Amino acid sequence: MKRLLSTIMLLLAMTVGTWAQNTLPGKFSVSDTKQVYFSKGNLQYVGTTWQFAEHQYDYFGSDQYEGHQDLFPSSGYGSPNEDESWYTLSQPEWEYLYIGRSVRNTLSEGARFIRVTIDGKYRGSIIFPDDYTHPDNTDFAGSMFNHEGSDDYTATVSLEGWEKMEAAGCLFLPAAGYNTNSSSYGNHGLYNSTTPESGSSRYTPGWYLSGLALKDWSYNNTRVPVRLVRDDEDPDGIKSPTLSPERETVNGKWFDLQGRQHSGKPARGIYIENRQKKVK
Repeated sequence: MKRLLSTIMLLLAMTVGTWAQNTLPGKFSVSDTKQVYFSKGNLQYVGTTWQFAEHQYDYFGSDQYEGHQDLFPSSGYGSPNEDESWYTLSQPEWEYLYIGRSVRNTLSEGARFIRVTIDGKYRGSIIFPDDYTHPDNTDFAGSMFNHEGSDDYTATVSLEGWEKMEAAGCLFLPAAGYNTNSSSYGNHGLYNSTTPESGSSRYTPGWYLSGLALKDWSYNNTRVPVRLVRDDEDPDGIKSPTLSPERETVNGKWFDLQGRQHSGKPARGIYIENRQKKVK
């Protein structure tokens, strides 16, 4: 029994490490009832391996070739370690992220996003988490929050300042561009979604220099960046139970990992008690 428990705890610790390594700390609402975590960087295919970019601002630009890609068509891309908990947002979820949610933001109340240049060279959009406390001494300068029109990345922040904002939960989507019959890199940020526009095209929400383009669509063979998400869950990959209002007080109650209430305290296994996972 002790050996079994040790094995379970080791597996949990390994999963926590992988989860923390690949996932940003901020939570982002993508509907009235759903929050997600974003991956630490855009999806890449290097050699024969799916991986996330080392930094949120990294992208390959025009340096795309077999075994070195970070722009993808509507299908045919995977996820690191074939982890099926990662997935792509739908067009309505992207739209809600940009213009539908409420945000508590000490930098500028209600600010959801701003287009920015990091370190004088990395262009893209900072998207603030649902609950954001702006760190001190970031040298961030900008005021065009939630601006849906044209903006030539006039907000600025140093690399050191950005790293503080990232640690506080911010998402950065680089202007990684697109690749089709014509190509553009470094100015536009259109991202893959799961929502088809027609049989031969899908929505690719994001922005151009001229402003937000949340209902933009691209042909299925057009290659655009992919930023994966996973559902709001505990760091070991186990979802917290969803409780109805009359069951919000969970003291003295026990639940399985699907949120179903046990009739009594389990004698063994993994279960939820007082919103904490227990192992016996």
